[in-house]
Amino acid sequence: ISYLAFFTTAGSYRSGVYYAADAMPISNYFLKIFNASLTAAIIVKLTKIFSLNEPLNLYRYVCFFGLPLLLILTWHLGFSLYIGDRGVIIAYGLLFASTYVYKNKKIGFIKLVLILISASFLLTVVGEVRQGKDKSLTYYEQLLVSLNGKKENSRWYEETVPGDSFIELAQSGRTLNHSLTHVPNNFDYRYGVYAFKRISGIIPGMQGVVNNIVENGDDNYLSTAEFTSYLIQGDNQTYGDGTSITADIYLDFGITGVFIVMFTFGLFIGFNESKFNVGSVSYLNIGVVSFFVFYSKSLYLSRSSIFLELSIIFMVWLFLVLNNYFVSRFKKT
Repeated sequence: ISYLAFFTTAGSYRSGVYYAADAMPISNYFLKIFNASLTAAIIVKLTKIFSLNEPLNLYRYVCFFGLPLLLILTWHLGFSLYIGDRGVIIAYGLLFASTYVYKNKKIGFIKLVLILISASFLLTVVGEVRQGKDKSLTYYEQLLVSLNGKKENSRWYEETVPGDSFIELAQSGRTLNHSLTHVPNNFDYRYGVYAFKRISGIIPGMQGVVNNIVENGDDNYLSTAEFTSYLIQGDNQTYGDGTSITADIYLDFGITGVFIVMFTFGLFIGFNESKFNVGSVSYLNIGVVSFFVFYSKSLYLSRSSIFLELSIIFMVWLFLVLNNYFVSRFKKT
């Protein structure tokens, strides 16, 4: 239901536009509910598979999720591939395969290399198609242009740069560099304000409310991602520079905070990972839910924020608790 509500309010997203400017504001909330409920449903299946005494082969593993869940997941991944949203494919791909990989554990080196090369090529092509600026071309025509190697120059340089697919990753390092340069020399540490805004995002719309109260509605201080873009480009921003996990913590708590928060995060992940070794895995445990969510975002987390995932973790856990309550009541009646 939440996906249908999102799809009908997403504007030109339905026709394959990655940044749909005509989407209704409520569309993002429907999408957040859908992602939380889909993630929760997958985690229920993963914990049940983990409790099995014997590992499943790939076919039985996939069938265990059931046809309804597989259909909506396949459609969501397929449409995300169509519009060029690589983050969705990576996150749900990691989450879906997590227990299968853990139960089987051994993956041959040659097979691993082939998987990585194939996935890298596929996602690179997807990204090139998404960034195509000629909107007169169909998706298939943009795909052919990317495969033939005919593409526009990088948005950062006026000439063609060899290996420019890596430039975006390198540019992400600027977020920490500019943060170190300007804070605390030109701007003070925020002492947890950015983290508090992220945590307040557990309640839909609350992050914007907190920003209006604390920052008088200045969008340059909405989050560390907006602030780093402001540090790098000034007021005339043409794109978002994003953030990184270290810059995000540094802007709030300084160098000492980076060590403390990252060390604590490592302890938290290690503690919850140990539950898998002793077989104590329950989808009602918020630590287990956190582990699955952080695992699904592990490839992206270094360019994101630990606190950003807290709202989705809380929503997933809340959906699981409510689902368990209503299922129990239904069985009693």
